[in-house]
Amino acid sequence: MADPQTISPAIDDAYWFAYSKEIIEKSLGSRNDQAAKLQNLIAWLWGIYTASAAVGLSLGKANYSILTTVLIAFPSLILILAYWSAVDAQSPVDVEFDPRSPTEIKQAYIHAVDQKKKQLTRARRWSIAAGLFVAIALFAGSFGKQSVSPEFGAVKKGSWVTVWGRGIACEVVTISISANDSESANIIKTNVPCSTRGDFATQLEVKSQAKGLVAKIEWTDPKKVNHTMARAAE
Repeated sequence: MADPQTISPAIDDAYWFAYSKEIIEKSLGSRNDQAAKLQNLIAWLWGIYTASAAVGLSLGKANYSILTTVLIAFPSLILILAYWSAVDAQSPVDVEFDPRSPTEIKQAYIHAVDQKKKQLTRARRWSIAAGLFVAIALFAGSFGKQSVSPEFGAVKKGSWVTVWGRGIACEVVTISISANDSESANIIKTNVPCSTRGDFATQLEVKSQAKGLVAKIEWTDPKKVNHTMARAAE
């Protein structure tokens, strides 16, 4: 059995000196590794954001309000800034020192570590902001109310013309049936109520034998703006 008096502790000053050397040597590299992980996280968030926009949040096809549109589009800017900050945090820090002066070398090293710390902190904040705004964009796109584009149709079958519409923001819509020839102009004109969803549908009997019938609808939206749409009744 070994003599206890000859056994030296494993955790002594030399151990901590060696440990401090390892910390210093790895301090810059570990920060670069963390920044690289943030870069991968941002790329992953960008994939989720763009895939969701392509599938269900297409701004070109969806009619969202201005606020909802801004909330959906804004993460693209945040993601770009977050990605740039993560890449910047991995870039080397420019330092100047006299290689013959240990004091200047130490000061230059401390300055480099401090700059890396600031860059990494900035990258973390942008990454958190990117994740937050992507979540807000997904929520806004999923639960944001879309405004339906006004549309209507008119179909003639025998002496009857069926007129329907949706996305008509009003309480009452005025329907006019006319013909291309002047003698049969303004055959029918009536008012039809709209549902709270902006839908309406009605059938009108046209006793005239005129051809080339045209259906026209007119309405005033809640903002007091007048609208008119017309199409052939076929």
